[in-house]
Formats: sequence, structure tokens, C-alpha cells
Amino acid sequence: MIIATVVCSLAASMKGPVRISLALAVTVLIAAVPVFATLFYAVPLASDFPSLAGALAPLLLACGFVMAQPGIGPLGVLAATYFASSSNIDNVMTYDPSAFLNTSLAILVGIVVAVILFAVFFPDTPEQAVRNFRRQMLSRLGPCAARSDPTIAAYERALYDQLAGTLERLDAEPKLAQECIMGAAAALSIARAVARVRVELKTGHLPPEFANAGSDLLADLSQTCRRPTRVDVVHSAMMASSLRRRALALAAGTDPAARASLSALASACETLRSSLLPPDHLLPEHVNVR
Repeated sequence: MIIATVVCSLAASMKGPVRISLALAVTVLIAAVPVFATLFYAVPLASDFPSLAGALAPLLLACGFVMAQPGIGPLGVLAATYFASSSNIDNVMTYDPSAFLNTSLAILVGIVVAVILFAVFFPDTPEQAVRNFRRQMLSRLGPCAARSDPTIAAYERALYDQLAGTLERLDAEPKLAQECIMGAAAALSIARAVARVRVELKTGHLPPEFANAGSDLLADLSQTCRRPTRVDVVHSAMMASSLRRRALALAAGTDPAARASLSALASACETLRSSLLPPDHLLPEHVNVR
């Protein structure tokens, strides 16, 4: 289980986790020979710390060299982890080849488990990458809408980082990449509109019924982002549209401060409506498959 967790943590954020996991299995098979030689031929000759360091140096320096290479660094980490978990170096050593082979087999089984998880439960397809991006995009937007002081700058940075990683995986799928860009633009527009609504709620210039309606709109939007469905997204858009019409209807007959606040609220609501509709570019399940 520990090895499966380590492999998943190493390969999950990389392109082609199944291919990477298989490469890790090959790495274990290749590293088994120098690890076995180090453990059963070099380490028994060591009698103090300098000699032990000399016995371990060739293998660990080789692992460190592989770690420093772009693209294959995790392979060196796995080789070093494999040695650390299978050697059990202690003050009093017990050299048991059967235990070593048993541990090596367990490591290979853990990698196979990771391969099955990636291949069956979390397939690394372009469509799945788009779905994951949209889930992350909306899940982070929900708390942003619920906060009384939304951290829009932090959401933008997280959105840009997630978009960059997704586009890297979609370098051969320009249509799906364009869908991600459109969804990110809509989410960013929604986040900024949420911040504008929050600003107007804090001014105190809005009539009480509009302040309450604005708070209800953001609460509904927050719930929609946490569990997005087409019906919920359309409902939030219609709430924003209704509030926009009411705000514009009342703005003409109020004092200048309330008029400015109502106009800003109407503008933010229109941004929310236009960004939420149509919902297909936001919902994870609506991806245009090739």
C-alpha cells in the first residue's frame, strides 16, 4: 500500500501516468541487480561509518544523478526508495535474500496496483483532463463565492496554474484546449463579478431587498459550483438576470449613491448571466468528444 501511494503521488501530476508507472516497474527490475549487489556484497564488507558510506556511495550517487535529470527524476527517487525499503540497514544486519525478494515482489505488486488505478479508475485521456480541469475550476470558485471577502487574486493564480498544466496535456487536441480556455475565461469573469457584487453589498447603498437578493444569489452560486448540474447553473443565471432587471428598473428613481450601486449590481449580474450561459463550457460532463 505504501508503494502504491508513493507511485500515485509521483505519477499523478505527470503526463501519461500509466506509462510512467510501467517505467517505474521496469526501473525496479533494472535496479534490483545493483541493489542486490550493494546489499549482499558491498555492505557486509563495511565495519564502520566511512566504509559503509563508501559501500553505499555508488548506488546512491547514481540515484541522485538520475533524480537531477529532467523528465526521469521520479525514476531515481523510486530506485532510492526501493533500496531504502528493501535493505533495512541497521546496527546489526541480517542478510536474508528471501526477505529481499519478498519485498521486491511487494514493490512490483504496489506498482501494478497503481497502474490499474490509473488505467481503470483515473484514465489519462484528453477528455478526462478537461473534466478534471472543470471540476477544479468550479470547486475553487464555490468557496470564492461564499466568502464575504473573496480572494480573487489567489483564485486567478490557481486557475492559471491549473490551465497551464491542462493545456500541456492537450498539446495535440486544439479543440479541447480551446474549450478549457473558454471555460477559464468564463470562470474568471464569474469570479470578478462575484467580487463586484460583494463590494456593492458592503457599501450599504443598496436597498435592503436588493442586498438580501444579492446575498441569496451568491449563496446559490456557491452551492451550484460545489455540485454543478445544468439545471442549477441555469437557475443561478436566471436569478442573476432577474436581479439585473429589478435593479435597472429601480435605479432611475433613486438618489445618486443608490443609483450608482444599483447600476454596478446590475452590471455584475449581467456578467454572471452571460458567463453562466450556455452552461456546457462549465460542466465537467459536457465535453465535446472527438
